[in-house]
Amino acid sequence: MRDLCGIETFTTVTERWSLKEYADGSAKLHGNRTFVPDDPRIPIEKGAGTTFIAPDGTRRVVGKPIHLISQIGGGVLILDAGRVDFDPSGEVIAMRGSHPSLGTDLAPYY
Repeated sequence: MRDLCGIETFTTVTERWSLKEYADGSAKLHGNRTFVPDDPRIPIEKGAGTTFIAPDGTRRVVGKPIHLISQIGGGVLILDAGRVDFDPSGEVIAMRGSHPSLGTDLAPYY
C-alpha cells in the first residue's frame, strides 16, 4: 500500500474461495476478498466474482472485481461490475457492464 499512497498501515485481509469441478471438464470458481486498512484515510477494497470455465477452455467471469469504499463517509469511490468473456488463449472476446478502473491509474483513489 505504501507504494500507492505513501501511507504505511496494517490491513486485515479476508478471502473465501470455492472451486467445483464437473465430470464434463467444466468448472466454477467463486471468490470474495476484502482488504480493510487500519488507517481510515485508505479505502476499503472489496472484490467478488465467479468464473465459469467451459470444457473447451473458454471462460466467463461475472461479478465486481473491484469496489473501493471510503472509510470516511462510506461513499463508493469506484465500482467495476459486469461480465467478461475470454477465449481459451485468455483474449477478451466480450465485455459487458461498467469497468471504470480498466486502464486507469488507481493511485489517486488511495
